[in-house]
Amino acid sequence: VIVGGDRGIAVAMSPEAKKLGVTRGMPVFQIKKIFPEVIILPHHFDLYRDISERMRQILASYFSSIEEYSIDECFALALPAEVDYFGGEINLLKELKGDIEGTLGVTYSLGLGRTKALAKLASKLEKPGGVVALLTKEDEKRALKSTPIDNIWGIGRRTIPRLTSLGLRTAYDFVNLKDEIIGKDFSQPLSILKKELSGESILKVESDIDPRD
Repeated sequence: VIVGGDRGIAVAMSPEAKKLGVTRGMPVFQIKKIFPEVIILPHHFDLYRDISERMRQILASYFSSIEEYSIDECFALALPAEVDYFGGEINLLKELKGDIEGTLGVTYSLGLGRTKALAKLASKLEKPGGVVALLTKEDEKRALKSTPIDNIWGIGRRTIPRLTSLGLRTAYDFVNLKDEIIGKDFSQPLSILKKELSGESILKVESDIDPRD
């Protein structure tokens, strides 16, 4: 299944469609020709926005600080008191996931980590519908080694070839790249991202901001 029939290009697709070879931006006429078994659907933006708002309301009942990052993605700051209330991080995530799916009928991937970048990385490890908590440095190390360099949140397409040319293949390789190399050859955001993936919290959860900013 893909969404984007009304725009003429694929803008979202199911895991099955991805496995066939459908990619984001592929023209619909081409998909129909090459993959006739694919079901092509139009957008329902009002529905997406409604689900997004209801998702935010659920999160607000768990956390005091929430940042809407996009229509289908957000960050929440899990304070110690909020974690303790549910008897630990794993219980909190399981309770939240059950609440979301039971209320909305939609699956989400949840990730928990010491920083925004680690939480984002964790959320991508077991998609779709996974729940991953990086509770120890060993957890973080395994997660970093399991994440290809081209699947790190915050690294643009133009930067990836420059990193692979240095022999970097995973997020773990990136974290262990010398600071002086990043400072000399790359922009400051990449240096911040390296610190975040190393466990140093720099990017804060910012409530009440427009995600378009």
